Amino acid sequence: MDSEFANRIFYRLRAVSSSFSSLTNLKPAKNYLKRIALWLQRLFRLTAKNVVRLMPESECLDIRFDRPFPGPDFVPKNTTPISSEYKFKVAAFYLPQFHPIIENNQAWGKNFTEWTNVVRAKPAFDGHAVPRVPLELGYYDLREKHILSAQVELAKNYGISAFIFHYYYFDGKAILETPVRRFLADTELDLEFCLCWANENWSKRWDGQHKEIIVRQNYDETELEKFIDYIYPYLKDFRYLKINGRPVLIIYRIDLFTDSLRTVRQFRQRARDMGLGELYIISTQTKTHHDPKIFGCDATMQFTPNNSAPDVIDNFPGETANFKGNLFDWSSLDRYITSDYDYPVYRTVCPGWDNSPRRREHANIFYGNSPQLFAKHLKSAAAINQKIAEATENIVFVNAWNEWAEGAYLEPDWDNGYAYLQSIRSVVTGEEYEPTVQELTSNQNNTALILHVFYLDVVDQIIEKIKNINEKIKLFISTTPDNLEVVEKRFQVLELDYEIFSNPNRGRDILPFLRLTRIAIGQGYRYFLKIHSKKSTHRQDGAVWRDQLFDDLLSPQAFSSSLNAMAKNSSIGLIGSQKHFIGLSTYWGSNKRAVKRLSQLLGISFEDEHRYGFFAGTMFFFTAEAVFPLLSLRLNFFDFEPEEGQLDGTLAHAIERMFTFSCLAAGKELKVIDGLDLINAETLSKDYNFARKRQIPARF
Repeated sequence: MDSEFANRIFYRLRAVSSSFSSLTNLKPAKNYLKRIALWLQRLFRLTAKNVVRLMPESECLDIRFDRPFPGPDFVPKNTTPISSEYKFKVAAFYLPQFHPIIENNQAWGKNFTEWTNVVRAKPAFDGHAVPRVPLELGYYDLREKHILSAQVELAKNYGISAFIFHYYYFDGKAILETPVRRFLADTELDLEFCLCWANENWSKRWDGQHKEIIVRQNYDETELEKFIDYIYPYLKDFRYLKINGRPVLIIYRIDLFTDSLRTVRQFRQRARDMGLGELYIISTQTKTHHDPKIFGCDATMQFTPNNSAPDVIDNFPGETANFKGNLFDWSSLDRYITSDYDYPVYRTVCPGWDNSPRRREHANIFYGNSPQLFAKHLKSAAAINQKIAEATENIVFVNAWNEWAEGAYLEPDWDNGYAYLQSIRSVVTGEEYEPTVQELTSNQNNTALILHVFYLDVVDQIIEKIKNINEKIKLFISTTPDNLEVVEKRFQVLELDYEIFSNPNRGRDILPFLRLTRIAIGQGYRYFLKIHSKKSTHRQDGAVWRDQLFDDLLSPQAFSSSLNAMAKNSSIGLIGSQKHFIGLSTYWGSNKRAVKRLSQLLGISFEDEHRYGFFAGTMFFFTAEAVFPLLSLRLNFFDFEPEEGQLDGTLAHAIERMFTFSCLAAGKELKVIDGLDLINAETLSKDYNFARKRQIPARF
């Protein structure tokens, strides 16, 4: 019997036992079935199974968890709606490799995505801020329905006019196409787009060469003739990007076709035959500098920083001994972007470049990039592109929106926040938005309450508690789609700033917490209280448990003293109720294996498990720095089990026990609230009324 089969038996038995609840004479049978179900759960260690696939057992995240917040270049989210007219268009390249596909599973292992490489990056020199840690969107999976919508809204809010989807077409078949098809199908995603045919071999070398090929480009003439037919639904879409009224098609390696000029002519003729009119075909200067006319193209474009001949940095201080790659000077790209050509070349700008997640110790890393230099390059490119005579509207291309494994991305991260996006918005609109680090680190207006609402009958109790708080806070509220409208109406009575987010009923309060915390940190909030509408319906004393937690954490005195303590003492990372801080070794439940693996990823030793505790009920105060290690774990929607009424053994249950480890990995201290005092978190509540002691033998 395997664990999957045991899991099904466990929940079937529990459901059967529940059906006996109204038959008092069958109470012994009900209890007996419950005991069998619990025995099966313990026997087969039904734990968060996906945790073990995050990394091999021998690996941990090679990351410094003491990276400060906010960093010197951090810019919080600009929540003011964009209103100014754009001076020019910005079109950003978009990589769709953020969901598993068969080809990648076979080549790299099950569930491979771009994030797999991102989290494994190792620093090449002192101050090298890898792995990169995303904020608002997290380690997203493009199978999640809300991600594309969130990306589009983010792009629009920062002055980006179009996405350029890298398109992987091989002899009549496209791979990694799911996100692009979803974009096409959802006409509410009101952003222009076009395709860039990535027409290289797809190889494990990440450079399209002929070694270790995953999918080969054959350039068969018969199949090439079908290409325009295949992408016709995109080309005819009303959102498709046009220059001079002509649909834009970018070809990544125009030089690889057997007869490029003939192929381009075929594409043009087929487009005319299908009623699309004249295509505007752009080649890229990824490998060669070339006049686009020799290939029959209308223009070519830089693909910065490729082919830019940058200045090499020798003898870089603090470089690690095993680094065998190249360090380049980012400022030397000024020369490339402003260089002269005798033919039309669109300038492309880039926020940064660092492919150490893919190439490891053989990486090419550009040093010295900054939001300020990015803005400078953007202005230079816009001025030059405006001079391309045949373009009626100015477009600047950006490499890229989300090339996380190459350090070329605009999406917000821990170190820079929205700085690069804000550079685009400021240059495109002329707006100014430069909040200082001092403003962000002050104790004013930087406290947020992270709240998950599942049980509507607890909402009024929460609202009454919040009304008594005498601090200025912002609420970040998550709830299920069915509850969204009701929850929003109920919270309108509060004279507080709040945002409400819809989340599927998955991952309990933990998955929504990860999402909302990233969003709140991205807006510059530093101090937090996490609460949720806890009921514990499997217990008769569930309401008592919740009331105690609310009384200990949401009283005006506890709220004020905890926030003041975190603001005055930067070493404090986590504060919770003393009565609910319980011993981990005594209350493992069925979570030991998962917690051990997660803690290993954070570099925490399990030699003395009796040292550790956790806040039962998962409600506490915390700082942004204290949860940074937890946010560094590559977790997304699909890592969390579907909701089946589980009482234990899920990833959410494991993470409930991980907040202490995250705090310690960040080098922060824990405190507990004991009455009106804050004391060191040393004494654990060994006799805890709201959980059963479960010391299950470890089976690793």
